[in-house]
Amino acid sequence: MDKAAEFRPGFRLSEIDVGVLLVGFLSSVLIARFDESFALVVLFTLAHFFLFCNVLRMSRPLELLWAVLFVLMAASTILTGFPPWIYTFSAMLLVTAILTVIQVR
Repeated sequence: MDKAAEFRPGFRLSEIDVGVLLVGFLSSVLIARFDESFALVVLFTLAHFFLFCNVLRMSRPLELLWAVLFVLMAASTILTGFPPWIYTFSAMLLVTAILTVIQVR
């Protein structure tokens, strides 16, 4: 069976997805006690997991591109303080918008 026949577009939500969302949310609440920035990183990543996997059904290469860029920017912010988190999140939201347009086309 070819990949086009296997792909089923549209919203989906499995029990595993709900579990990941729940664990991620609870983890961010616990992390917030120690560092609010890292709690936001967890929530930001969690929201993108939900968006990419359940709503947009993002293709794997685009999903991996987003992940690599986010890890690089987050690592830079954590290790050097540059760019500040607000710029990292803003840049990644722009990347999300661009990848969304590419995926939807």
